[in-house]
Amino acid sequence: TLADVNGIDFGASTVSGNLVLTSAGPVTDSGVVRVAGTTTLTNGAGNDITFDNADDFTGAVSVVSAQNVILNDTNALIFGVATISGTLGATAPTGITQVGAITVAGIATLNTGTADVTLTNAANDFSTVAVTAARHASLRDANAIILGATTLTGNLSVQGGGLVGHTITDSV
Repeated sequence: TLADVNGIDFGASTVSGNLVLTSAGPVTDSGVVRVAGTTTLTNGAGNDITFDNADDFTGAVSVVSAQNVILNDTNALIFGVATISGTLGATAPTGITQVGAITVAGIATLNTGTADVTLTNAANDFSTVAVTAARHASLRDANAIILGATTLTGNLSVQGGGLVGHTITDSV
């Protein structure tokens, strides 16, 4: 468990259990971060979280609060509950899934290369989702959902509790 009244920059770090982080400033990684257990990040609605190195989050990653979030995982990325007041950028070459509801007020940009994106929790609340590269993508939203630029080599499944639309020509 880490708490800081300022921001935190992770150098090369290996956490053999769970990572629980509370910060009142930006969270970044200047080195590779590896977490064997779950990760829980509380950063406030006005602060960014940027894990953009070749990081590895083995357990679910929950974002209690943050503005803009970037997560780069060298394997699969599993979301726990996430509340993001800005944008989300997530990259994981072996897939992106979830075990809790995700709320993203801005654009969620997802990239799995040739793996699948499966975000089908009925309580998800996205504004716009762009899947820039994936094999199959399954998305579900409690309300309306807009698809941004999406490139898939397989199938797309989108279910919304309201309007389902798109902003740019998609490649499926």
